Amino acid sequence: LDCGGGTIDITSHVIASGGIEDGVESSSSEPLCLNELVAPRGGDWGSMRVDENFLDKILKPLLGPTMFQKFEALTDCKHQFMEEFESKLKKKHGPGNKSARLNFCYLDEVFEGEDISLKDLIDEFNAKEDDEDLHLEVTSHTTVKFSHALVSCLFDPLLDKMMLEVHSLLNE
Repeated sequence: LDCGGGTIDITSHVIASGGIEDGVESSSSEPLCLNELVAPRGGDWGSMRVDENFLDKILKPLLGPTMFQKFEALTDCKHQFMEEFESKLKKKHGPGNKSARLNFCYLDEVFEGEDISLKDLIDEFNAKEDDEDLHLEVTSHTTVKFSHALVSCLFDPLLDKMMLEVHSLLNE
Protein backbone atom coordinates (compact mmCIF):
# COMPACT_ATOMS: atom_id res chain seq x y z
CA LEU A 1 0.00 0.00 0.00
CA ASP A 2 1.25 3.45 -0.91
CA CYS A 3 -0.83 5.88 1.12
CA GLY A 4 -0.30 9.33 -0.29
CA GLY A 5 -1.97 12.70 -0.08
CA GLY A 6 -4.36 12.21 -2.95
CA THR A 7 -4.54 8.51 -3.61
CA ILE A 8 -3.98 5.08 -2.13
CA ASP A 9 -2.15 2.80 -4.54
CA ILE A 10 -2.23 -0.96 -4.06
CA THR A 11 0.19 -3.33 -5.74
CA SER A 12 0.77 -7.05 -5.22
CA HIS A 13 3.87 -8.99 -6.10
CA VAL A 14 5.49 -12.31 -5.47
CA ILE A 15 9.20 -12.67 -4.83
CA ALA A 16 10.58 -15.61 -6.79
CA SER A 17 14.01 -16.97 -7.45
CA GLY A 18 14.60 -16.85 -11.17
CA GLY A 19 11.11 -15.57 -11.90
CA ILE A 20 7.87 -17.23 -12.90
CA GLU A 21 7.53 -19.25 -16.08
CA ASP A 22 4.02 -20.07 -17.29
CA GLY A 23 2.58 -19.16 -13.88
CA VAL A 24 4.88 -21.52 -11.99
CA GLU A 25 7.83 -20.39 -9.88
CA SER A 26 11.15 -21.32 -11.46
CA SER A 27 13.57 -23.34 -9.33
CA SER A 28 16.68 -21.92 -10.99
CA SER A 29 19.46 -20.32 -9.00
CA GLU A 30 18.96 -16.97 -10.75
CA PRO A 31 18.69 -13.80 -8.65
CA LEU A 32 15.38 -13.02 -7.01
CA CYS A 33 12.69 -11.47 -9.16
CA LEU A 34 9.67 -9.40 -8.30
CA ASN A 35 6.63 -10.44 -10.34
CA GLU A 36 3.30 -8.65 -10.41
CA LEU A 37 0.39 -10.85 -9.33
CA VAL A 38 -2.46 -8.63 -10.49
CA ALA A 39 -2.70 -5.19 -12.04
CA PRO A 40 -2.21 -2.30 -9.61
CA ARG A 41 -5.29 -0.52 -8.33
CA GLY A 42 -6.38 2.02 -5.79
CA GLY A 43 -8.49 5.09 -5.40
CA ASP A 44 -8.73 8.68 -4.29
CA TRP A 45 -8.78 7.82 -0.60
CA GLY A 46 -5.61 9.68 0.41
CA SER A 47 -5.09 12.04 3.32
CA MET A 48 -6.46 15.04 1.42
CA ARG A 49 -9.86 13.31 1.62
CA VAL A 50 -9.60 13.39 5.43
CA ASP A 51 -9.18 17.17 5.14
CA GLU A 52 -12.23 17.36 2.86
CA ASN A 53 -14.26 15.26 5.29
CA PHE A 54 -13.26 17.59 8.13
CA LEU A 55 -14.32 20.65 6.17
CA ASP A 56 -17.56 19.12 4.85
CA LYS A 57 -18.71 17.16 7.91
CA ILE A 58 -17.55 19.40 10.74
CA LEU A 59 -16.33 22.88 9.87
CA LYS A 60 -18.90 23.82 7.22
CA PRO A 61 -21.88 22.69 9.36
CA LEU A 62 -20.30 24.34 12.40
CA LEU A 63 -19.66 27.74 10.80
CA GLY A 64 -22.65 27.84 8.48
CA PRO A 65 -22.50 28.91 4.83
CA THR A 66 -21.67 32.60 5.32
CA MET A 67 -18.87 32.15 7.86
CA PHE A 68 -17.51 29.14 5.97
CA GLN A 69 -17.33 31.19 2.77
CA LYS A 70 -15.44 33.85 4.73
CA PHE A 71 -13.08 31.12 6.04
CA GLU A 72 -12.43 29.87 2.50
CA ALA A 73 -11.60 33.41 1.32
CA LEU A 74 -9.11 34.06 4.14
CA THR A 75 -6.31 31.90 2.73
CA ASP A 76 -3.75 32.63 5.49
CA CYS A 77 -6.34 31.89 8.15
CA LYS A 78 -7.40 28.69 6.39
CA HIS A 79 -3.79 27.58 5.93
CA GLN A 80 -2.91 28.10 9.60
CA PHE A 81 -6.08 26.41 10.82
CA MET A 82 -5.61 23.40 8.54
CA GLU A 83 -1.99 23.07 9.74
CA GLU A 84 -3.37 22.99 13.29
CA PHE A 85 -5.86 20.31 12.20
CA GLU A 86 -3.05 18.32 10.58
CA SER A 87 -0.76 18.39 13.61
CA LYS A 88 -3.32 18.07 16.41
CA LEU A 89 -6.04 15.81 15.03
CA LYS A 90 -4.99 14.11 11.85
CA LYS A 91 -1.46 12.98 12.74
CA LYS A 92 -2.30 12.01 16.32
CA HIS A 93 -5.50 10.05 15.65
CA GLY A 94 -5.24 6.38 16.46
CA PRO A 95 -6.60 3.59 18.64
CA GLY A 96 -4.84 4.81 21.81
CA ASN A 97 -6.10 8.40 21.65
CA LYS A 98 -9.40 9.07 23.35
CA SER A 99 -9.77 12.68 22.20
CA ALA A 100 -7.92 15.60 20.67
CA ARG A 101 -8.05 19.36 21.01
CA LEU A 102 -7.97 21.91 18.26
CA ASN A 103 -7.25 25.60 18.74
CA PHE A 104 -9.76 27.78 16.91
CA CYS A 105 -7.78 30.99 17.53
CA TYR A 106 -6.79 30.92 13.86
CA LEU A 107 -10.44 31.65 13.03
CA ASP A 108 -10.49 35.03 14.82
CA GLU A 109 -10.76 36.81 11.46
CA VAL A 110 -13.74 34.65 10.54
CA PHE A 111 -15.53 35.67 13.75
CA GLU A 112 -14.82 39.42 13.23
CA GLY A 113 -18.09 41.29 12.79
CA GLU A 114 -20.16 38.21 13.61
CA ASP A 115 -22.65 38.28 16.46
CA ILE A 116 -22.07 34.69 17.60
CA SER A 117 -19.47 32.98 19.75
CA LEU A 118 -17.62 29.72 19.21
CA LYS A 119 -19.53 28.24 22.14
CA ASP A 120 -22.86 29.18 20.55
CA LEU A 121 -21.81 27.55 17.27
CA ILE A 122 -20.72 24.41 19.12
CA ASP A 123 -24.06 24.28 20.96
CA GLU A 124 -25.93 24.56 17.64
CA PHE A 125 -23.70 21.89 16.06
CA ASN A 126 -24.26 19.49 18.99
CA ALA A 127 -28.03 20.11 19.00
CA LYS A 128 -28.20 18.62 15.49
CA GLU A 129 -26.40 15.42 16.57
CA ASP A 130 -28.21 12.84 18.74
CA ASP A 131 -25.09 10.75 19.42
CA GLU A 132 -23.23 12.49 22.26
CA ASP A 133 -20.02 10.65 21.26
CA LEU A 134 -20.03 12.87 18.17
CA HIS A 135 -20.38 16.13 20.08
CA LEU A 136 -17.77 18.85 20.22
CA GLU A 137 -16.77 20.34 23.57
CA VAL A 138 -15.45 23.85 24.22
CA THR A 139 -12.60 23.51 26.74
CA SER A 140 -11.45 27.15 26.71
CA HIS A 141 -12.26 30.38 24.89
CA THR A 142 -10.68 29.10 21.65
CA THR A 143 -10.03 25.37 22.22
CA VAL A 144 -12.42 22.64 21.12
CA LYS A 145 -12.23 18.99 22.14
CA PHE A 146 -12.99 16.36 19.51
CA SER A 147 -13.95 12.86 20.63
CA HIS A 148 -12.17 9.84 19.17
CA ALA A 149 -15.49 8.77 17.60
CA LEU A 150 -15.91 12.11 15.83
CA VAL A 151 -12.37 12.11 14.41
CA SER A 152 -12.86 8.47 13.35
CA CYS A 153 -15.80 9.60 11.20
CA LEU A 154 -13.29 11.51 9.07
CA PHE A 155 -11.08 8.46 8.47
CA ASP A 156 -13.42 5.46 8.52
CA PRO A 157 -15.17 5.92 5.14
CA LEU A 158 -11.78 6.09 3.43
CA LEU A 159 -10.35 3.15 5.36
CA ASP A 160 -13.47 1.11 4.54
CA LYS A 161 -13.00 1.74 0.80
CA MET A 162 -9.34 0.83 1.03
CA MET A 163 -10.08 -2.39 2.94
CA LEU A 164 -12.74 -3.43 0.42
CA GLU A 165 -10.23 -2.98 -2.38
CA VAL A 166 -7.54 -4.96 -0.52
CA HIS A 167 -10.01 -7.79 0.19
CA SER A 168 -11.06 -7.80 -3.46
CA LEU A 169 -7.42 -7.99 -4.51
CA LEU A 170 -6.71 -10.84 -2.08
CA ASN A 171 -9.71 -12.78 -3.40
CA GLU A 172 -8.21 -12.69 -6.89
